[in-house]
Amino acid sequence: MEPKLFARYRSAIVDGLRRVLAGEGPLRNVLRVHVGLEDETGASTCALGKLVRPSLTLLIAEEMDGDLETALTAAVALELVHEFSLIHDDVQDADAMRRGRPTIWSRCGESQAINAGDLMLTLALREAATAGEEVLGRLLEAVIEMVEGQVLDVSFGFRWPSLDESTAMIDRKTGALFRCACDLGTIVAEAAREARNQWNVIGRELGRAVQIRDDLLGIFGGEARLGKPIGTDIRRRKKSYPLLLAMADASATQRRAMEEALEQPTVSDEAMREVVAMMASLDVWEAGAAQVNRHLENVLSELQRSPCGEVGLAEMTEWCESLRIESEGGPR
Repeated sequence: MEPKLFARYRSAIVDGLRRVLAGEGPLRNVLRVHVGLEDETGASTCALGKLVRPSLTLLIAEEMDGDLETALTAAVALELVHEFSLIHDDVQDADAMRRGRPTIWSRCGESQAINAGDLMLTLALREAATAGEEVLGRLLEAVIEMVEGQVLDVSFGFRWPSLDESTAMIDRKTGALFRCACDLGTIVAEAAREARNQWNVIGRELGRAVQIRDDLLGIFGGEARLGKPIGTDIRRRKKSYPLLLAMADASATQRRAMEEALEQPTVSDEAMREVVAMMASLDVWEAGAAQVNRHLENVLSELQRSPCGEVGLAEMTEWCESLRIESEGGPR
């Protein structure tokens, strides 16, 4: 069941996205298909993602008596930035499918996908500008930080980072937009510095929890649980957080085996299964789940001290509980 937080704001965010992406200019239909507003024939659909980040902005603004029209403009701009990042990520990761649909580069080629991403980002910044200079400035900061995080992530393909380096990358690549979502809500509400700082911490901890959770499921998650095959990130040779947890506790023999598997141009099914089995034997699922749940506890603790009303607190708590991972009974 979808958390109430996302259901509450979904229709308003969808309407905002339809407004910004309307028109018949080059690539507009391509952007609407990518977001999930249309199918490839141009027929209207509503097959979007969870809209987590804009929903967070709207909840914070509403909880702190901010102007919801301005908050919606800021939230839509933020979601467009997120969608821009997915378009370029798909090119860099050579992912042919997203949300059950062909990615833009797989349909239109890499060059047009880059153009589509550039257009999405430009539309996002134009929308943010109508919400005010401070909103635009904060979103630009987040874009810079997010790109820096992506640069770090790509660089890990050529070396083995430490867990601290991986966390720093997550704080940029994923955390930048989560913190921005919180900041935009407090900016619109003209919140005091203390409240802004509290929500910024919440954004940071959410970013870490969401990314580490996704990384765990990208390795251990089965088709039934996630819609992802087991070992997805191993096949892609990604040095994600769970793999670094494994390397930290592995024997020299296990480390060599994992290194050799990821150094191959293509990771075979057998090598992938061996790496996943080694990670399971090293209790990576349990360790990763503990990290996810610790960050979620930090969110809940900070929420108790924040100026969040009863409804907002209940909806944020419900969402956090839905993100928890059971540490017992993980993959073996």
